[in-house]
Amino acid sequence: MDLNILITTIVTSTAALVAIIGGFLVSRIISLSSEQNAAEKRLQEIEEEHKTLKSQQQLMNLTGQGDQIIRTELQSLEEQKLKQKSKIESNSKPAGIWSGLVVLFYACLVGICWPSMLLPYPLDTFNDGLTKNVLLILFYSELFVIFLYLVINIRKLTRNL
Repeated sequence: MDLNILITTIVTSTAALVAIIGGFLVSRIISLSSEQNAAEKRLQEIEEEHKTLKSQQQLMNLTGQGDQIIRTELQSLEEQKLKQKSKIESNSKPAGIWSGLVVLFYACLVGICWPSMLLPYPLDTFNDGLTKNVLLILFYSELFVIFLYLVINIRKLTRNL
């Protein structure tokens, strides 16, 4: 039995799945990075505005004028500051990225690395039936792990909506 076709099909299918899932992970990392940069930039703007208002408040205190409006604005800026810090904190701990990398590593190991070491597959050297079964079991386990990862992460996303 010639297993070269089966092996190359498993390797090619796994490579396609890894590329697709890896693309999603890279896209998510880029998205988180841009959100992080925007939140940090907004936090800097808020802090600069806060400093400006503080200096205005000090001037008003020196002149004896009321500063209720400035106090309200300062309080609003403090709330915005906390929101931006919270956003930065949540973006710095992305959920699912590391587990996705582990899943991709497992898929590459059992679906690309190990099967490709069997190429070119020598005829009548190994127990072809056993080799075929092991290859298929590993491929199915890879598919199971990938789909389990996707289901868990989609469930997490939809639970938060």
